[in-house]
Amino acid sequence: MDCGYRSYRPVAGSCSFSVFYFWLDTSSGHKFIARQVAAYEFENGLNIRIGKIDGSIYGEAELIDVRIQDDKGTFASIPIARLNWHPFDYFYGRVSIDALTAQTAYVRRLPELRIIPDRGEPFFLTSISG
Repeated sequence: MDCGYRSYRPVAGSCSFSVFYFWLDTSSGHKFIARQVAAYEFENGLNIRIGKIDGSIYGEAELIDVRIQDDKGTFASIPIARLNWHPFDYFYGRVSIDALTAQTAYVRRLPELRIIPDRGEPFFLTSISG
């Protein structure tokens, strides 16, 4: 009979995930997510910055001060965007957005994106319905 620390690993992992799950939907968790989004740059140079996240990230959230950038800086901005999505689909390799809406968006110039070589891979936008 093994009553050592190994028997507590599943419980500890489950508790850690639960704490992380709830923490992500706090103010500091929202800031963490905004930093992660800002740190990601698409191959073509596109980058998205989010000033603040209000509401719940697990369904409907408001994204405040969204800036869309290329290598030369911000080319578009959205003061408030409403996002309704399924964040856990990310773990299955996809992003599922039911709605991303904004009353106002400012486009200052056309983006100057990097040219990416055609690799013969299709680009899919699936599950889009009107």
